[in-house]
Amino acid sequence: VMMGDSTYSNFGDASATKGFPFMPTQDVTVAAVSALIQPASTAETYTAQIVEFSAPNTSGSVTALVATSDPQTAVDTQFGVYRFTFPSTVTLTRGTLYLLAINRTDSTGTAVLRMLGDGNVTQSGPFVCYSNGTQYFRTTNLSVGDSNSGRTTASEVAAWIECQ
Repeated sequence: VMMGDSTYSNFGDASATKGFPFMPTQDVTVAAVSALIQPASTAETYTAQIVEFSAPNTSGSVTALVATSDPQTAVDTQFGVYRFTFPSTVTLTRGTLYLLAINRTDSTGTAVLRMLGDGNVTQSGPFVCYSNGTQYFRTTNLSVGDSNSGRTTASEVAAWIECQ
């Protein structure tokens, strides 16, 4: 799954977690998740999360935790691709609705996670992508029951899943 394309904008909302819903069209083993992030400082840390989600729009909430990646630390304040790997194998099931999220974990839920993306949706891999915008969560780590903090944008963050 890759959301985002060419006309980048900075998602500077005071939300430490940003993500979007998607659904595999076949069973998939995840190799890694990558995202375009623009750190404000090299003290920032991040994780990627994949969770089961209850709806393909802003009314959804987390119904189950699937996987949380190993953490990554910012290396510069320029935007770059951060690649997240998982401590164990992650398998996604065909027809299950998920949310791919990137978390800023070094601060509070209202810390700004600066990601890049735009309003165009592209995809690669066996996925249905729901292009109804980026969902914002005021948390540093999604938990069962978490739902959108009330903020969304019509543009999608640039994040994608690498399949094995």
